Amino acid sequence: MGVFTILSDLDSDSTVISNLFIDEYMLDASDCQIKVYLYLVRMMSAGRAASISDMAEQFGHPQKEILRALKFWEKSGLLSLQCDRAGRLVSIHLCEIKPRVIVRDPETDDAGRVVSIEPLAFPKRQSRRSAKRKIIRLSYTLRKSISAKHFPSGSSNPSAISPTTCTSRLI
Repeated sequence: MGVFTILSDLDSDSTVISNLFIDEYMLDASDCQIKVYLYLVRMMSAGRAASISDMAEQFGHPQKEILRALKFWEKSGLLSLQCDRAGRLVSIHLCEIKPRVIVRDPETDDAGRVVSIEPLAFPKRQSRRSAKRKIIRLSYTLRKSISAKHFPSGSSNPSAISPTTCTSRLI
């Protein structure tokens, strides 16, 4: 698969993760999906290109899993995928993250199945603790994966920030 560009509505020189992402969207995502989204935000912030094969190699997931993750985020409304006429991915647009609420239909949905998602004013407060734990765990995995690729055994990155510091900045 080819290299694609990543575009954003945000103008920032650092990697910023929305609290809404952590509080609401991250809770429903798998580890692979979260890694893909965080990687895209990081690459966009650095102004660098990415590819499906790079992400698959970086995180040790098959390319199909990376594509499923991209489609998950597109369906969630956090990004849009643009393909050329041949169906090849050429760009990803990171969209503005908006609050959401899960609406349930009590007459037809006794099992609590999600019926629709609509905007909400504020995220739930209860989920913040589990979101923080999840991002700490993922930041360790991401840091380990990036360190292994960019800093072969025996060398280290003196400017690396610990995952706890990263998490406290994000939340």
